[in-house]
Amino acid sequence: MLVALDTNAFHSDVYGTQPRLSGIVDGPLNQAAFEVFVPEVVMLELDKQFAQRSKKVVREIQQGRRRAQGRARGAGHGLFRRE
Repeated sequence: MLVALDTNAFHSDVYGTQPRLSGIVDGPLNQAAFEVFVPEVVMLELDKQFAQRSKKVVREIQQGRRRAQGRARGAGHGLFRRE
């Protein structure tokens, strides 16, 4: 049996450890021989999503750092140096 996975199978579960994906492998497919196939277009989409999410996290970290710097300066602390 050939099992083809699309992007939705990995949505918020990139490692496939959540019940939705692992349940397929541990459930009915556990009783039969199967091959998992992830189309190239799915891999490209996952790569794109990872890049987008990573950029978002970096922006949020930078915003948090700027807020912390502003609070520290406002409180008279020299904890952060200006870059």
